[in-house]
Amino acid sequence: MTKRIMSEIDYAVGSRLRLRREEAGLSREVFAEETGVAVETLRDYELGFRKMRNSELLTFAERLGVEVRWFLDGIKFTAVPRQEGSGA
Repeated sequence: MTKRIMSEIDYAVGSRLRLRREEAGLSREVFAEETGVAVETLRDYELGFRKMRNSELLTFAERLGVEVRWFLDGIKFTAVPRQEGSGA
């Protein structure tokens, strides 16, 4: 089965995660073990095939010595207007 990128944001955040991990000199295997995720899951995050939970992003940021916003800097977000009666 071919995996698809979840969204441009997931791809961008995953790419930045990989960049920072590699800059820190950490292999995917070591980083996955240190942060408590499976190697395959980390790979999918880095390639944008899987969405990260906020708690995982916080763990990754802490381990890599960056603020969470570092992963999001420069990403363009589009606001989704609220619809009346949506209960949100």
